[in-house]
Parts: sequence; structure tokens; C-alpha cells
Amino acid sequence: MSTSKISRVSPADVEIGKRLKALRISAKLSQSKLAQFANISYQQIQKYEAGQNKISASKLMAFSKVLNVPISTFFEGDLSSGMHPSIEDVNPLWQSLPDGKIRVNLYELMNSIKEATSRS
Repeated sequence: MSTSKISRVSPADVEIGKRLKALRISAKLSQSKLAQFANISYQQIQKYEAGQNKISASKLMAFSKVLNVPISTFFEGDLSSGMHPSIEDVNPLWQSLPDGKIRVNLYELMNSIKEATSRS
């Protein structure tokens, strides 16, 4: 009888992967550089960030040290949905956008959404 273990990724695991990506981008580290610091392959970083693989506690500890954040950063707030980003989640993404038209368009879209929701 086979005893293969099926490891299912939960919504919380996906959210932790997204947080890892945002923190890595904010720290201006490539996937390869973060992988080197954590002694794993860049492909594994890709899988973590895409929510395809769970991140072990020891790897989260290593990432928190490299990224200079408390390990609790990966667990703060609602991990179940990933649908409530904070400014800390949005800022690294905003910073990674090229200046100019994309930022202006995104800003205008956000204002339009705000106005539409405040009227309802």
C-alpha cells in the first residue's frame, strides 16, 4: 500500500506566498538572490510566491531574517481570503510600477471606484 503524502495548499499558504513576494520586491531582491540567501532554488521561490507550495516554519524564519521583518509579518491580518490588502501590501506593488501613465491611470481608477462606492 502506498503511503504517499498529499500536501494541499490552503488559502492561508497562498496569502503567505503573496506576502513573501511583496516583501521581496520591497527589499529589491530578485528571486535568485532570495533563494541564494535561503539556500534553495529560485524555482522554489517561484512556487512559494505563486502559492503552489507551502513554506516551512524554518524557511519563514530565514526569510524574515533576510528581509529584516518580524516573522509575524507573514501572519498578520486575515490570511483566509487575501482580499483585504493593506497599504503595506500595495506599496511595494505601486513602487514596482514604471512612472508615468500607468500610475496615473491606476490612481484615476482608484478614485473612480472610491467615488462610485461612496455614492451607493
